[in-house]
Amino acid sequence: MRAACLAAAGFALVAGGTGCSRKSETVATAASSTPSTAASAAAAAASPPSAPIIAPRATLPQPTEEARQLGATLASQGASNVTACASCHGPNGEGNAQTGFPRLAGQSYAYLLHELNSYFDESRVQPVMSALAKVMSSAQREAGAAYYASLGNAPVVAASAPARAAAASRGRQLASSGDEARAVQACANCHGPDGVGVGASYPYLAGQHAAYLVATLGAWRDGTRHNDPSGQMPIIAKALTEADLQAVASHYAQLPPPLRRDDDLAVRAGAAASAASAVVSGPRGGQVAQAAHGVGAAQGALTGGAQGPGGGGAGTGGGPGGSATGESAMPPAPGAAASR
Repeated sequence: MRAACLAAAGFALVAGGTGCSRKSETVATAASSTPSTAASAAAAAASPPSAPIIAPRATLPQPTEEARQLGATLASQGASNVTACASCHGPNGEGNAQTGFPRLAGQSYAYLLHELNSYFDESRVQPVMSALAKVMSSAQREAGAAYYASLGNAPVVAASAPARAAAASRGRQLASSGDEARAVQACANCHGPDGVGVGASYPYLAGQHAAYLVATLGAWRDGTRHNDPSGQMPIIAKALTEADLQAVASHYAQLPPPLRRDDDLAVRAGAAASAASAVVSGPRGGQVAQAAHGVGAAQGALTGGAQGPGGGGAGTGGGPGGSATGESAMPPAPGAAASR
């Protein structure tokens, strides 16, 4: 759904033009409908949303180098009130596949800080992390998030054994197309193609450990995690079977993690726009210039089923299915500024 539709509805688009949006006909209907009776209004309010709710745009200031250095100390040495993060999440933020401790390296600063604050305020409950977050100061939580967001290229921990053919196929389906019969939208709608993550709010799933993904989907389902700004994850988790949870978790665990995340979408959009402006639109000197290949964002049906992978758009997002931010399909370079 295009940004103009969202702007008309008064929403901020976090997902860079992915399928996490309302349908244009919903907006048109709302604008032209006549006042309803109290009974019909109550019924409408009680009905589940027909499309995902837009998550609020993350507007956090970028962390300082001082905060990142404090985070590095907390990660490797801990503090008088905090156990060293590396004892569970590994020396490079790679996590632990066997114990289900998640990979943190390169997730966005906004996402990591949101999760730490959620453990603190109990909108996400997990015995170990909740206890740690409650004794950490706000500066320590910010520092820890800043440090892990700055990491890239952490060692890839060997994934669990690949799923059998039927389960592998089901995992791919849920990730790329969803399940219309269960009203489950594709994971790619918010988490990007191949689970690389989108924007500051939607974490990458590629390379994340299967045991962690199954556990956190279970937490969405049982209510011990209820900190999704869009409100979609509890709905999705409750609609999936236990076999579905295992299948989609195994699918993402087999994929290579992105090299780095980037909190500031404007940085990537500006770089893509600069690159596109240098491209010659027609033949010159016997050579044909090629446009930068943008990330396809046209995800099709919001609930999956008929959803397609999205075409490759121009570097500025102007082509069919191109990202509204013009994001490159390649991960940012290791030197660039830095979703658990």
